[in-house]
Amino acid sequence: MKVSKFMNFIKSLQTIFCLSILINCTAKKPMIYNANSNTIKDSIMFEKFDFDLDNTDYVGYEYAEDSYNNYGENGYYKLKTSGVFNPYNGGYPYISYTVVPSSTAFYSIRYTYFENGNLEKQGRIAGFNSGIKIGKWKFYDEIGRMTEVDEDKKFGLWTFEKVLEKLDKDGVINLETGKNREYEKLNFFFDKDKKEWTVKVFKKEINEVTEEYWEYIFDGNTGKYSREWYERYNSKAEKDMNLPPLKNGKKRKSKRLTEVYKTYQGKAYTQAEWEAYEEKEYEAYCKRTGRPYTPKSQELTAENQEDKSPFLAEDWEKGDDKTPRKKKGFWDNLFG
Repeated sequence: MKVSKFMNFIKSLQTIFCLSILINCTAKKPMIYNANSNTIKDSIMFEKFDFDLDNTDYVGYEYAEDSYNNYGENGYYKLKTSGVFNPYNGGYPYISYTVVPSSTAFYSIRYTYFENGNLEKQGRIAGFNSGIKIGKWKFYDEIGRMTEVDEDKKFGLWTFEKVLEKLDKDGVINLETGKNREYEKLNFFFDKDKKEWTVKVFKKEINEVTEEYWEYIFDGNTGKYSREWYERYNSKAEKDMNLPPLKNGKKRKSKRLTEVYKTYQGKAYTQAEWEAYEEKEYEAYCKRTGRPYTPKSQELTAENQEDKSPFLAEDWEKGDDKTPRKKKGFWDNLFG
């Protein structure tokens, strides 16, 4: 009898332990974008365009500061509960509300209206001001009959939800906190013909006017993706500053990564591949000769690029007898 009670006690402890783990895991799981759920408590406000409120310039609603940097457009107001909205009345067909439902949302919702203020269409947009329709969009005729279109079908193997999950997993955004969701830091592009997403997301600040960013390419046909970091000038850099091209700007760095830089022993190398090869050979040389080896960074940055000169002779392998040769040294010892 005592053994039976003891076993029941152990089973109870096991059940409690399993439940606590389940609750803990559920609590920590980030809120993933849901293409069709309604997260706006004020959504009834947008079922019809309020021309009277629009004529008062939305008296009673607080203006949202720094709208352009956060959402890509000026003129946003704070909702009474959560989120912000941007009204626009340019006459039909340019009557709309754009809504960002919460401080952690990575999408916006667009409502457009007929001339009488009745709803014409509504649906979600990837990020802010991208114009990329996601999820199920609802379209209404003038008497209110509704048709629905699933915009996610055009994305293939990379839906917007999967793109966000990958960015969150890589740590470049955070779906729980809203990290890097601002328009200035995160931009979405989609090529319908290629079925390909391009996503640019802030990486880190270099100085007051320069920053690094990640560029992701998501191929909806194959399910594959790639990413690379580049440098760019931020919004603080004025056009009249006459700033020089960045050494790790996309154009220059792409050239380093793709164009043939050198050919050695019948093999073509890009500049990046050549620098990696050079580094590997230098390390092997140091080991053979007993010299100390200090690794050089394989990634060029604004801080170290001027100091990182190729260790091997730049012009030794051009095959031209008139090319000046460098004095014997590391190269001859390495390959001689």
